[in-house]
Amino acid sequence: GRAPSREAAQQKLDAARKALADARDNPSPDEVTRMGTKSGFTRPVETEDYKAKLAKLEADVKAAEEELKRAEGR
Repeated sequence: GRAPSREAAQQKLDAARKALADARDNPSPDEVTRMGTKSGFTRPVETEDYKAKLAKLEADVKAAEEELKRAEGR
């Protein structure tokens, strides 16, 4: 197939980066549990599903970056 337009590739990259940032900044209560520490504080613990989601979103960003490079002919 024909390479995507530079603009379409850039929009896809922007969307992928935003999705990753949103997932990092706003995990749902199901994605991060709080675990008590010895000192009496709680620390966030990422669930496996959440880690997998972040990994997929990071891969989406990388793929979109590659697509943009191809669209720009690099």
